[in-house]
Amino acid sequence: MNLTIHHGVYVNMKPVPSFGVIIQKDHVAGAEIYRVAERLRKKGIAVAEFDYRLSSSLTFDWDEPVTLSAPMGSIQFVRDSGKWCRAESYDMFTPVLHRYSRYQHLIPNEKKLNNGVALTFSEIASRRWEELCAYAGEGALFLRPDQAMKVCEAVCLSSDHERQQWVSFCRKHSGLSEESFIWLSRKQCIGTEWRCLVSGGRVVSSSTYGFEKEPINDDNNRELVHFANAIAKDLDVGDPAYMLDVAMVGGEFKVVELNCLSTSGVYALSPDAVADAWISALNHVYLEFYAF
Repeated sequence: MNLTIHHGVYVNMKPVPSFGVIIQKDHVAGAEIYRVAERLRKKGIAVAEFDYRLSSSLTFDWDEPVTLSAPMGSIQFVRDSGKWCRAESYDMFTPVLHRYSRYQHLIPNEKKLNNGVALTFSEIASRRWEELCAYAGEGALFLRPDQAMKVCEAVCLSSDHERQQWVSFCRKHSGLSEESFIWLSRKQCIGTEWRCLVSGGRVVSSSTYGFEKEPINDDNNRELVHFANAIAKDLDVGDPAYMLDVAMVGGEFKVVELNCLSTSGVYALSPDAVADAWISALNHVYLEFYAF
């Protein structure tokens, strides 16, 4: 038992928790994650690299005292952490963020990128193309899985032939079942996209991102931060820190989706802000579930 003397009285002291982050080994090669790992170490957080794919029987445990840790890496890395991680671990991914349908109603329709309808994969596969187009209106169709665990990738379809090819591919190579829900909406022309890191109910860093685009830190974009903060203040998703993705569409900011801390790319977010968000989140989880 740890004791201290406070004004001549012995008082029980709870042990100070120590935290750790287990990073998927091939992710550390990226400069962004390397910088975050470096900041975490400087702030007193244990950091380890682990390649869970080397062997199905390979497991991880700390060789130093760590009260609570969390995995950082791909969705599969985090999803499988219960199999390979022997340490006390929390994946920073609450059930609310598992499915788009669990949180999309918390965001005003006029602030969302996609206000589509959800159909089962079997309906997407079997309904007439004209029926699907009627749901979304003019233009190409945008399809995205309801599940955040990436059972399949989002896709844009412009014809029934493309739909049939996509259905065939998904049945052979994806994790979709016939009952999996797919969100169907009209394809929209997206300009710049941003990833906003939310911690403590507010945006603490932001970065542009996009396919084949060099990410740029955009912490000083006051219009973006104001919009994202207005969304974040009304969101209660259970996670102490998460990513809020925003896009510019027709001159207006729109919410694309939310992503969890453990599995999100950090792009050009401030490494210090990311590290501080991890520490804040680990502290929150420890106090909520472990500090009895």
